[in-house]
Amino acid sequence: MTYGLGRRKKMREFGLLVIVVLLLAGCGGVQDDPSAVTTDGEDSEFTTDARNATPGEPTVAESDGISVRGGTLSVNATAVFRNLLALIDVDTNQPIIVIENRAATDGDETSALPVDDFGSTLGLTPPEDTSASDRPGGFTVKGTVHIVPGNGSDAEMERLLAHEFVHVVQYQKEWPSHSRKSYANSDANTRLLSTCLSEGSATYVTDEYVRRYSVDVESDTALMRREYFESNGTEKYFYAPYTTTPRRRNCRKTST
Repeated sequence: MTYGLGRRKKMREFGLLVIVVLLLAGCGGVQDDPSAVTTDGEDSEFTTDARNATPGEPTVAESDGISVRGGTLSVNATAVFRNLLALIDVDTNQPIIVIENRAATDGDETSALPVDDFGSTLGLTPPEDTSASDRPGGFTVKGTVHIVPGNGSDAEMERLLAHEFVHVVQYQKEWPSHSRKSYANSDANTRLLSTCLSEGSATYVTDEYVRRYSVDVESDTALMRREYFESNGTEKYFYAPYTTTPRRRNCRKTST
């Protein structure tokens, strides 16, 4: 799909917004303890000479490509990452990808999702059904993307990688540079707003990625909105920030 100059300008401007928001919560389908997986070595430096690589090919271990540990991916993660950076006109270091076993993640993304005082006040409780979804899921911690492959299509995996790679950019640019401790100590409105900025922007950029590169899959926004309306309890609390794009207003102040 070819974009006009006006749309490209819009994406460059939005790219600046994307890199200033910090990933404050896990995303994409699975929550887990980041300390359970360790990585070694430094991230390789991104170079701009191969941005036109084509996603969809099996991952190959290359010195200049993204390191995938614990398994293989059905799509070319390096190509997805470089296409994303080209889309938002940003350069940053490549992440590391760790393949996780879904059985080790204790069910789906909501099974490990804590309900804070805000959620408790609203009467939110963990869902009874925590059966794992076939859709691939993942979460990002700084320079490492953790992926649970599931049984989804290559297009679903490409969409997931694009979303998680946005969070990689958010982490590495460190704008604003807030720690998880300060986030945990903030009030409910601040936490909700921060999460909405992080996840809403990642969802928006993923939608643009799907359009730009003609990925044969529903948009991230459509997926998350469907999950939101079909969910209940903590699931709805979890999915809400993902449905917040520049065209929506789900993240207004929660208290009056």
